[in-house]
Amino acid sequence: MNIKSYNKISLQMNTNLIPKTINNLIYIKALLIDSIRNINNFIKAINTYSKDGMGFEFINVDIDNINNLVYLSESWHDYKNKPTTQKIDELLEEENFIELCKIGFLDHITMTKDNFTHVLLTWDKIINQQSPFALLYQDDKNWFDVKPFDTQKAMEKFVADHTQETSQK
Repeated sequence: MNIKSYNKISLQMNTNLIPKTINNLIYIKALLIDSIRNINNFIKAINTYSKDGMGFEFINVDIDNINNLVYLSESWHDYKNKPTTQKIDELLEEENFIELCKIGFLDHITMTKDNFTHVLLTWDKIINQQSPFALLYQDDKNWFDVKPFDTQKAMEKFVADHTQETSQK
């Protein structure tokens, strides 16, 4: 397994490590750290939300139940000043954020509902185990995951070991 992108998280002092790569994992991180308080209730709720989705302060979560996908996209704060077209204005009026993601208006990340649930449940375990560090990453098969670490050094070694082939190409 090779890591395509990652974001390091320090849970010790509620501060975050600076990511070495800039990527859309920031949307997952914002959801995990800043938005969700009760993961089990949130997981139950994702099956009841339709096209309306869920808006948080820093992120929108939209569920495409037909295609079994979850879209995590930038919030109103980020896209409010972007130039629009008539079609985009109509989609914004309809609050059709999935289509806005598909046409590229909203910066976003997409994953399967199964992968999304996996990340949420794993995050819940990490919080309950009070692991001091976590690595949020996307592997070379486009699966998103979060892995706990007891030390920053162990996390750095894991990243080095799993990005080695990628960096040599």
